[in-house]
Amino acid sequence: MVCRAGERDPPGVAPRDGATPMATATSKKVQRGFDVACPYCGEEGSVRIYVHDVTEFSCGNCDAEWDAAKLRDLFARWEKLLKWVETAPVVGD
Repeated sequence: MVCRAGERDPPGVAPRDGATPMATATSKKVQRGFDVACPYCGEEGSVRIYVHDVTEFSCGNCDAEWDAAKLRDLFARWEKLLKWVETAPVVGD
C-alpha cells in the first residue's frame, strides 16, 4: 500500500513516482534479542518476548513461561537477599 503524493507524506520524505512507500520493518533498526538469562534454567540469550503482549516471556531452552509481574517479584526477593549480604557480618577464616 502506498500514500499518494500530498496525502500525509511523512516529513522529509520526497514522493517517488507520485507515491511514497509505507515504512517497513526493515526501515528501522530492530532489536533482535536481549542478552539476559532465563530465570528458570539460566540459559543465556534464550528469552523470548511475545509480540502480542510484551509483558509476557518464555524460554527457548526450557519452555518456561512468565510475565513481568513474576519478574518484578523475583527481582524484589533477590534485592532483599542482596541487601542482607551487604550488611552481613564477615565470618573469619
